[in-house]
This record gives sequence, structure tokens and C-alpha cells, in this order.
Amino acid sequence: MRSSLERARRYLALARAVLRARRAPWDPFKLTWILTEACSQRCRSCHLWATSPHPGPDLDTVRAVVRANPQLTWVNLSGGDFVERPDARGLVDAVVEGLPDLAL
Repeated sequence: MRSSLERARRYLALARAVLRARRAPWDPFKLTWILTEACSQRCRSCHLWATSPHPGPDLDTVRAVVRANPQLTWVNLSGGDFVERPDARGLVDAVVEGLPDLAL
């Protein structure tokens, strides 16, 4: 579990990134990333389960994107249900380990 001081440091990094992004829009601080279209839930509202899903980026691609964007402080890992991917743990670990200022 992170200490209060470490949590505060990361949220301060997020605040700095938001302010920086307002001055320089080419320096993103937030990423919403669709990691898969696969989903075994049969929701009536989406029907993603009825389509032929795209597999999403591989682990090496995730690591490369994270390495190329160390300024990210807010990452939304999304998609169909990315925890159904066999490498889901590795994806999360790559994001968390590769982004030292990750707050959200």
C-alpha cells in the first residue's frame, strides 16, 4: 500500500500535468486505452460479445507506448473485458511500473 506522502506526490504530479496540458496540448497526461474488444458478458446494451473481437495490443506494444509517454499520470485501461486476456496482469504491471507519476 502506498504511503500518504507518495499518494500526495502522485496527485501533485497529476495537477502539474493538467496545468501543463492546458498550456501545451501536445503533451497528454491522460490515456484511455481500449486493450481488447473481447467480452464474455452478454449485455443487452452493447452486444460486443456478438462481434469478432480485435485482440488489442500485445504486451511489447503496451511497454513501448508507456516508455514513450512517461508524462502520463492518468490511465484508463478499458475495452470489452481486458481482465479476460491471459496477459492482463502483465499489462497492468507494465503500466504501473512504467509510469512513476501514475495517480489514477
